[in-house]
Formats: sequence, structure tokens, C-alpha cells
Amino acid sequence: MKILHIIDSGGMYGAEMVLLSLVREQINIGLQPEIASIGEYGIEVKPLEEQAQKMGLSVSIFRMRPGPNPVGALKIRSYALNNEFDLLHSHGYKGNILLGGMPAAFRRLPLVSTLHGYTSTKGLSKMRLYEWLDRKMLSRLDAVVLVSEAMRDDPKLRRQVEADFRVIPNGIAPFEEVNRPPDDPALPVVSRFCANNFIIGAVGRLSSEKGFHHLIEAFGMVASAFEECKLLILGEGRERDRLETKVRSLGL
Repeated sequence: MKILHIIDSGGMYGAEMVLLSLVREQINIGLQPEIASIGEYGIEVKPLEEQAQKMGLSVSIFRMRPGPNPVGALKIRSYALNNEFDLLHSHGYKGNILLGGMPAAFRRLPLVSTLHGYTSTKGLSKMRLYEWLDRKMLSRLDAVVLVSEAMRDDPKLRRQVEADFRVIPNGIAPFEEVNRPPDDPALPVVSRFCANNFIIGAVGRLSSEKGFHHLIEAFGMVASAFEECKLLILGEGRERDRLETKVRSLGL
């Protein structure tokens, strides 16, 4: 089976890591996946494209103007049909809108989508419009994959009763030993922090929908009773200053 994974990536985040792992594991079981990477004109190489190529994965690059783009959608459709793909798998609103907007009879290929979660948006914004369009397309897809049961209770999704939701938790690739350079500046800092302690670890983008502020508050309730317990958060994002302020305010 040939599968074309479609994504408009903004960096190397959770969805990108899941996709790279998924493509590698699909190859291991005999499937033929390929990544169709969407981007705007003028972008030479995206981090996802570079990482996929380093891993020896097949990547096709599509550059197009931003926003709903029928011409770009036709390019992806033509590429998929000409190369005899069996399935389109969209990761994110861009692929859902571009290809979900096509009549299924014209698209001629089944289209499934994995929802990796929505970001926090407030007020009127371009992103909020895209997310609204994305949800409108879900009922037009052949299947929609949610990465957790909790996503079924998301207020943004509960009204999409006609969508065919399936829950498939994110897979974790088999552990591979990584030989990090001994002069990596992060190693002594993290090692000293974790040494001889019970560590609670969390990894993710530092944005409000990830709920790290709840984790810090909960840890603050138990830290005084379990002095050997420490919390280690690995990530970066716009909530960093707010989270650091919360840590200091709780005396953690």
C-alpha cells in the first residue's frame, strides 16, 4: 500500500515527531509511505524535510501561496494519482481543507486525517478561521483519527457528530541509545538535578493547551511531603515566562 502523508509543518514539534516515527514504522512492516511537505514560496528547506531526509525517508515538496488554495490542492491530487498512491493521510488543517474540500468522486482517493490537537486561539484571527474550516471538513473525510479518548470531549469536536472518529494513541518508537557528546552543556545541569531523586518528567511545547501550569500547581501540592521528588519539564514556547513565574511563586 502506498500512503501519502500531507503536512504543513511549522517546526519540529510533537506532530512532526509522531509522523516521522509513523512513516519509519510503516516502512518496517512493508508499506510504502511518503511525506508531502507543504510550504509557502520562498522557503528553501523546512526542519521536517531536513530531518526526514536524514532518516532516509521519502519526501515530496510542495510550495504554494498561503490560505485555501485550489491550485495547490490540484497539484497534490495530481501527484498522488500519477504516482498511484492508495491513501491520503492528512496531518493538520492545511491538508484537511485543501483535499477535504474536494468532492470524493473527484479526489478519487480515500482521505483520512489525524487530529494532533488544536492550539489555544482567542478572538478573531486567521488561525481561528482555519480551525473552523478544518472542523467543517471533518465530516467529509473517510475517517478521523484522534490521539486520545479525551479529545472526544473537546467542545470543538463534540458538535461534529457526522465525523467518523477513531481513537489511536500516539505510538512511541522503540528506544534507541543515543551517544550524546560529552561536552553537551545540558548534560551536567540535568544530571545534577535528577541525581538520587524520584523524577517526574514532562516533554512538550510550552503553550497553554498543554496544561503545564496545572502540572506545576499539582506538583506544588505534593512537593513538601516528598522532598526527594522533583519535576523536570523539557520544552520551549510562549508560556515559558509565565510558567517560570508560577514556579517561583510556589517556591519550587
